[in-house]
Amino acid sequence: STMNSVSTGFLAPYKMTLHKLLVRPESISDTSAELTFALDKQDDGDTTVDSVATFTYDTTLASNTLLTVNSSDWSATPSVEAGDKIGLSIDANTDPSGAIDWYITSVWRVEVVI
Repeated sequence: STMNSVSTGFLAPYKMTLHKLLVRPESISDTSAELTFALDKQDDGDTTVDSVATFTYDTTLASNTLLTVNSSDWSATPSVEAGDKIGLSIDANTDPSGAIDWYITSVWRVEVVI
């Protein structure tokens, strides 16, 4: 609901497009949970959170198994501009796991303008 916290956002140093999001959960107790991924941003100079793109993963979840979200999976092109504050979030329709670790990384295509 906000990106005005040090743990919920990062700055885009360049124009960037989310190429791939990799997620690997530990033990899943509810394999039917749907996960909704969201990419949000705050433009340079304001604090309004704008939705960039979303993706709902409704395939069966599996423990210790890699889940990949590609750039083509999103509802819109997952791109942000240099200077934007960016937030990635994951919401589930039911709790898929309780208290476990989720390992997540993102791969970005960067457009450097000099």
